Amino acid sequence: ATGLPAGTLLYWRVQALGGKYGTRPWSETYSFTTATPPGKPTELLPEPNTLVKTFTPTFTWQPSNVPESTTFKNYQIQVSTTSTYTAPVINDDNLTQQYVTTYTVQAADALVPMTKYYWRLRACNTALQCSGWTPAATNFILVAIQPPTLLTPANGSTVGVYPFSPTL
Repeated sequence: ATGLPAGTLLYWRVQALGGKYGTRPWSETYSFTTATPPGKPTELLPEPNTLVKTFTPTFTWQPSNVPESTTFKNYQIQVSTTSTYTAPVINDDNLTQQYVTTYTVQAADALVPMTKYYWRLRACNTALQCSGWTPAATNFILVAIQPPTLLTPANGSTVGVYPFSPTL
């Protein structure tokens, strides 16, 4: 069943109809209560197909709405090289402040240059009920290039003799 109201006690039963054996009696009645997860957050940045020029991009989104009957727990963000997220390169669920809606990649080596990445997120409540994931097709291309590493002459060193033509 889809489209059921959140946080509602519902009842269900089943009856077999027709066929050569005729209609059967109703099954016993069962009940269940639907979950009350937070609403799905809305991704803002980076926008789809954006060229990102830093190894530590910042992701931003609009906060989730949380039903009154539940308490916000965390956001979970995933960044992957595939839209199926089978092996995310970033999988962080320590985003525990509802109204802090940014995440900046901390490890500069987590992302590889000239690579297309997909990102998604969801919100969860303290009952461990989570919203659906944001759309899987949100992607960006990391075009950042690491700056070169300076080797010689060493920083702060004194360079050889006149005519002072060091090899850089």
